[in-house]
Amino acid sequence: MPRWLQELLTTGALESAQLLAVGVPADPPVERLAVIETFADLRDVRRHDLMLLGLADGRGGWFVDAAVRAAWERYAAAVVVPLGATVFSAPAQLAARLGVTLLAQRVDRVADTAALLAAQIASAEDEWSRR
Repeated sequence: MPRWLQELLTTGALESAQLLAVGVPADPPVERLAVIETFADLRDVRRHDLMLLGLADGRGGWFVDAAVRAAWERYAAAVVVPLGATVFSAPAQLAARLGVTLLAQRVDRVADTAALLAAQIASAEDEWSRR
């Protein structure tokens, strides 16, 4: 049983996230976390993935653009970028046009944020299996 995006936005690691673009649907299921640090990682994105971008090595708006396009093509739940990343309005406009939820979140270390999100997503399956 998946978590729902709105649930992740109101509790836990994403509750302070800034909404840059609202996707369609606005509250998709989230089944898995995909940590995206390279273009090669974009090929592994699956339906209902929550994509967490690591923007190392000076990558900025063009990398976010590619992630938004991959999210749209693969029906991912949302794309999360580090707050303060070099994200111009173009990726947010693209996300809005394609119907992809784009969020900006304060991320000190991608690994720490990924661990919190993965635990929160996995806890839905634990709750479901105990029923």
